[in-house]
Amino acid sequence: MNQITVDQFNRYFAENYSYIQHEQSNKQIYEFLKRPNFQGLTMERTADLFSDYVLSQGLCDVQE
Repeated sequence: MNQITVDQFNRYFAENYSYIQHEQSNKQIYEFLKRPNFQGLTMERTADLFSDYVLSQGLCDVQE
């Protein structure tokens, strides 16, 4: 099982969720990625969960 790195995640999220501008630091993203229930998920699923998280918490701006 491969662990997703913060750099890989940031690249994927920027390419696929460019309409979501979040202010989460690399450390905050690292903490999010290392949660036990996210281990073994695909990059796509992890990014979906992260977008849900930042949107539900009001931690981002959505660009139209």
